[in-house]
Amino acid sequence: MTNRSTLNKTMRSDYERIEKEDYDIIFKLDSNKDITNILGKFKLCRSLRLMFSKFGIHFLMEGDKTYSSSLVLRQSCFKTVKIGDSFAFAHVDGPGLMNALSTIGDDTSVAFYYTEAEKVLVIQEKCGEVMVLSKLPSLHIEGSTNFSSSETNRKCVLNSSIEFFSEFNKNVDSETECVNIKVTLNEVNFIFKNDYCEMLCTIPAGSPIFHSYAVNEECRMTFLGKHIRSMLPAAKMSSDVEFSILANGVGFLLFNVVPKTMASSDDMVIECYLAPVSNFSW
Repeated sequence: MTNRSTLNKTMRSDYERIEKEDYDIIFKLDSNKDITNILGKFKLCRSLRLMFSKFGIHFLMEGDKTYSSSLVLRQSCFKTVKIGDSFAFAHVDGPGLMNALSTIGDDTSVAFYYTEAEKVLVIQEKCGEVMVLSKLPSLHIEGSTNFSSSETNRKCVLNSSIEFFSEFNKNVDSETECVNIKVTLNEVNFIFKNDYCEMLCTIPAGSPIFHSYAVNEECRMTFLGKHIRSMLPAAKMSSDVEFSILANGVGFLLFNVVPKTMASSDDMVIECYLAPVSNFSW
């Protein structure tokens, strides 16, 4: 188990590289540790990979199966994380994304955990302030590739299900490797893959508009006045991706690009965030 002082030292050291590039930090957990009380029926989580960038923290749990998801940090007071009975990152509803990692230090710990009784995801700061994750209320994780919120009728799908991929076969042209995904009002996460990579497309539920581009070309978006340039790798890919944009309110789109090898040295997360539709430009 990583102790607090070692973790803080690692965080400070690794953060020096965040300004230049996203960086994977792997925290090993006790392989016999039962995290049922943290994430429903997920058990024996052997490692937790936190992928840091200026605009978010993403996590990958590795156990008997590999589950991954992406949550966006929306708070500017995030300091350090601690690995104990809960793994740590923050996703707090707020006015927009901020460069939250700029203030990493030793003062505050933020713990993420799951409460079975209330069936809500809770962020608790060390000072005692408790903030409920309002974007995804009443989540109950069933231990499969699907978890949903009955209150919002939103559906999230984790990218470890071959069966789920087969549902999109009708949308894939095997000759041109063209993938078209349409996001409906009741769904937020879609996953698709081809021979080169798997991709998780996360979009808040809402009225969509559409834009298409080539996976291996550069895309440029404006978010909160900042231009974010992202180059999707895998030059062999020629797929066109049709994705939807939240048509009212602030939304975000995140492409999680994971090579088929799943080797940690090859893992890469590429973010493309969207501003309110009235503010962004292509």
